[in-house]
Amino acid sequence: MGTRQMGEIDYSNKSALVVDDIPNMRSTLREMLRSIGIKNVTDVSTGERALEALDNGDFDVVLCDYNLGRGKDGQQVLEEARYRGLIRLSTVFIMVTAESAHYRVMGTVEHQPDDYLTKPLAQALLAKRIERHLLRRQGLRAIDYAVSLGAYERAIEVCDQFLAKGVGNPDELMRLKLDYCLRLARHEQAEQVCREALQSRRVAWALTGIGRVRMAQGKLAEARKQLQEALDEHPNYMEAYDLLADVLVRIDDIPQAQQLLDKALDISPNSVVRQRRLGEVARSAGDTETAERAYRRAAALGKGSVQRSHTDYAELAKIQAVRGAPEINIEQTLGDMRREARGRGEAGVEAALAEAAVYRELGREEQAAKAYAQAGDAYNNLGGNVSAKVALELGQAALTQGDTELGMATIKQAVKNHHDDEKVINQAQALLAKSGMGEEGERTIKALTQDVRDKNNRGVALARQGKLQDSVRLFEQALKELSMNVTVNLNAAQVYLMLAKQGDDSGSLLRQAESCLDRVEQLDPQNTKLHSLQGVSKRLRGQDQPY
Repeated sequence: MGTRQMGEIDYSNKSALVVDDIPNMRSTLREMLRSIGIKNVTDVSTGERALEALDNGDFDVVLCDYNLGRGKDGQQVLEEARYRGLIRLSTVFIMVTAESAHYRVMGTVEHQPDDYLTKPLAQALLAKRIERHLLRRQGLRAIDYAVSLGAYERAIEVCDQFLAKGVGNPDELMRLKLDYCLRLARHEQAEQVCREALQSRRVAWALTGIGRVRMAQGKLAEARKQLQEALDEHPNYMEAYDLLADVLVRIDDIPQAQQLLDKALDISPNSVVRQRRLGEVARSAGDTETAERAYRRAAALGKGSVQRSHTDYAELAKIQAVRGAPEINIEQTLGDMRREARGRGEAGVEAALAEAAVYRELGREEQAAKAYAQAGDAYNNLGGNVSAKVALELGQAALTQGDTELGMATIKQAVKNHHDDEKVINQAQALLAKSGMGEEGERTIKALTQDVRDKNNRGVALARQGKLQDSVRLFEQALKELSMNVTVNLNAAQVYLMLAKQGDDSGSLLRQAESCLDRVEQLDPQNTKLHSLQGVSKRLRGQDQPY
C-alpha cells in the first residue's frame, strides 16, 4: 500500500456524533471537529441519546466520553452499538477519557474503541487520529453496503478488489474476508485467507481463524490444538479463549474449560457473557462456589449493559438455594430476577420456572406449585411462542409435576418449531424417555417432524410451479402453528418477495416478508439466507443505492 499524504480525506461530506454530559465539552469538541472540516456534527448528552442518534443517523466519526453521568457509560454505548449493528465498519469510534477513568475503560478487552484520547484534548492530535483511522477505513463503506444486503459473495469480491489495489488496511480486509467466507461455509477459502495472512506475520486473528474453520468442519481435536497454539503465541487474544472453552465443553473436558475461562477473566474481568459462561461451566462441574461468584458478577456487570439478563439472577438464586444461603438473600435475588424479567415475553416463563425450582429446593412446595402454575399461564399467554430452551424446560417441569397434557404440548411445539434441529429433537426424545414414554415419544416426534417437512415442501413446490398465491396461502396457514420455525418463516418470506417483485400490492407483501424475517433475526441472526432475503427486501424498497 502506497504512502498517503495528510489532507487526502474530504471532510466536507463527513458527519460526526459527539457524546458528553458536560455542555462546554460538547461545544469544544463540536468546534474542534468543525475546524478540521467536519461541518455536520450532532451532539448529545447521554448514552441513551447517543444510541438513539446512532439508530437514526449515519456517522463517520463518534467522539464519546467514557463518564456520562447517570445511565449508560461510554463503554456500554460502544458495546450496545456494536451488538445492535448501529456502527458501520467504516465508522471511527474514539473514546474520550479522564486520566483517572482510563483503567476502567481498559477493563473489557473485547469492546475496544478505535482509539483513546485523554482530556484535555489537543486539536492537532484529534485531527491526526481521525485522519489516520479514516484512511485505514477507506473502502469499507462499499463492504458495509454489500453486507447490509446480505451479499457476502459481493463483500468478498470487494475485499479482493481493494487488496489488489492497495486500498485500505490489508489486515482488516483479510480478517473481514475470513468472516464472510465462514458465513458462506467456504471453509477451504477461509483457511486460505488465514494461511496467506500468516505468510507475513503470525497474527492472532489468522491463527484463531484456522481454529474457527476446524470448528465449523467439526474437527474438534484439531480445533483444540490450533486454538491453543493461538493462545500460546497471543495470550491476550480473548476470542481464542472463548472458542477454545466452547471446544472443551463440546468434548466434555469441563475442568479444563473452567480453568481456561478463569484465566480469561483475569485478563478481561468485565465481560458479562464470559462471567455467565463461567457460571454455567462451574455449575456443570459441581463447583457451586465459583458458579455463585460468576453469576453474581455477571448480574452486577449487566446493569446498564445490552447483555443484561434475568437468567443471571435466576441461576444465582438456584445456586444460593443449593448452598443453603439465608432465605432473605435468596428472596432478594428472586426479586431482582422478577424485575429484570417483567414485560419481556418468554423471560416471564423462565423466571417463574426458576422460582418454582428454588422454592422446591427450599421445601416450600405450595409456593413452588404457585410459581409453576404462573409459568404455564405465561406460556399460554404467549401462545406457545417461546424458544426451544424455554419450551423444553417447561415441558420437563410439567412432566415432573405429572402434568402430562402441558408437558406434551410444550415438547410438541418445540419439535414443530425446530423440526430440523437435531439437538432439540434429541433433547425432546430424552425428556419423553425419562418420563417412560420412550417408544411412544419417538413415534410422536417422527410424525411431527415429517408433517412439518411435508407442509414446507408443498409450499416450496407450489412456488417453483409459479403458483405463488397458493404457496402463500399454505405458508400463512402453516405459520399459525409454526410461527417460530426458521425454515418456514424464511420460505414464506421468499414467496412474499417473489410476489412483491410482480408489483401487485408490493408494500403489503414486503411488510409481511419483513415480519417473517424479523422473527428469524430473533431466532437465528447469523442465518445466511436471512441476510440474503433482507437484501432482496431492501432492493425492492429502493434502498439499493451505494453509500
